[in-house]
Amino acid sequence: MKTHYLLFLLLAGFSLVANPQTISFTHLPAWGSSENLEGRVTGVNYKEHKVQVFLYYEGSWWVKPYSMWPNTTINPDNSFTCDVTTGGADIYAARYLAFLLPKNAENNFNLPDLMQFPHVLFCRVPGNRKINFSGIDWTIKSAGNNRVGPNSNIFSDSDENVYKDISGKLHLKINHNKASDAYQCAEVIADTSFGYGTYRFIIYSGLDSLDKNVVFSPFVWDEYADNEHYREIDFFEASRWGNSNDPNFQYVIQPWNVTDNRHRFEIGSEKITIHEALWTKDSIVFRTMNGDKGILHSWVYKGNIPKPGKENIRINLWLNSVDQKPSNPGKTIEVVISEVSFSNLIQPPQKMKATRGELNEEVLITWEKSSTPLWYRIYRSETDDPLTAVPITGWAMNISEFNDKTAGAGMHFYYFLRCADNALGSNSSGLASGYSYSSEGWGRGQTTGLQPDRKSGFIFYPNPSTGIIRIKSASPQADGSEYRILVHDNQGRKIHQMAVDGSPETEFMLQQPSGIYHLAIEKNGEILEQSTVILSR
Repeated sequence: MKTHYLLFLLLAGFSLVANPQTISFTHLPAWGSSENLEGRVTGVNYKEHKVQVFLYYEGSWWVKPYSMWPNTTINPDNSFTCDVTTGGADIYAARYLAFLLPKNAENNFNLPDLMQFPHVLFCRVPGNRKINFSGIDWTIKSAGNNRVGPNSNIFSDSDENVYKDISGKLHLKINHNKASDAYQCAEVIADTSFGYGTYRFIIYSGLDSLDKNVVFSPFVWDEYADNEHYREIDFFEASRWGNSNDPNFQYVIQPWNVTDNRHRFEIGSEKITIHEALWTKDSIVFRTMNGDKGILHSWVYKGNIPKPGKENIRINLWLNSVDQKPSNPGKTIEVVISEVSFSNLIQPPQKMKATRGELNEEVLITWEKSSTPLWYRIYRSETDDPLTAVPITGWAMNISEFNDKTAGAGMHFYYFLRCADNALGSNSSGLASGYSYSSEGWGRGQTTGLQPDRKSGFIFYPNPSTGIIRIKSASPQADGSEYRILVHDNQGRKIHQMAVDGSPETEFMLQQPSGIYHLAIEKNGEILEQSTVILSR
């Protein structure tokens, strides 16, 4: 079955009514493919509305499929399909943006004017090849033979440019492709957003000997935040920027040309260097060290500090010269990275436990409360991966237990907990880094019993959900049987329905406000099974 990715953005200022106007993506083309972009709208008459789709590539937005044919038709089932690869390097678009517009609206390609309408944005990770290094999954950047930023370089995902050696160290190289007579650079992108905390990089290369036209840098970047300079923090940049007499190191907070946003210095011949940056809401503390000599250089920045968003770590090795060539073509250009690590500002709570649902048929989660005032939040998942966990509580101060009264009968849940030093959850123990103190519990209450339907064989999950409802068939039907999924709100009003077959798995987006919703499986007018799901946005 086709893999689907779902994302929607409800424009601020629109009221959360029972059936709001929304637009979402249901299928995004794979990186480098010519697949169509697919989506769905709600809350409108499909005959009276249209969709306009834009893609972003190397600094420019382009309407799709064509500027002379800018509108995408909405189908009777409220779905839409757009050909987004109609020219140029469209298959390497960094972003997709779609608007839900009245059909009689004039064609307007000025994006700020369109932002008043419901819209959805998705940013893609630029690559397909993956590599695991230092306990983190990375995507290796590639755009074929197209020149992309920084500095219109060619980035390759080949084993010659990015690889791990037998000891587990990561190698980034710039190679010369004789066939194209072009130099190929390297970049890796972490799949996780960490936020505030300490970032640490151990480099097993003499960075002082890099070619003067080469830049090596680990940094954080948020493709969604172009209006905030991408939240870019360059933990360090090793480069002389084409001038042999310039310092070879700098710490940078973008934009670099703002006074005191850049700190330049010189690092001598050091075979192994350790680089740390402590990012908090009040300051960023940079340090460069050597295991024998201790701190070689440090700097504290207290200017306009970026706030965490969807940024992730990126590490690149690229050419800064006008002609994208090194000053010494015969010299090997390579950097070896021994370790990348991250530490949260606050450690996860200790001694977390979860019962098996035997206390008043609820799951009791307990932990050791800190001696200092902290706020706590509980997350729950049906897997042991914390990235799949959704919050089932808000932030609560100085608590040490929580009763989960919504655990489904017979379901196996994993619970996660994080704490923060404020009620907003910033400066927290950070879900993205995972938890060693997770526990598991089996709920036996009947409040949200999402058990398999014994007649239809379907299971709904996750529960609670942030909006995406997945439907898994415990016993796929081979007879072509068709079922209907009905969704009612807590007042008994039907707000959604869809037909599903006996496929092993499908999914849909429940685009409603947070609350309790009732799902039913129907076949030939008969309700086979009913379940309840909690929507927590």
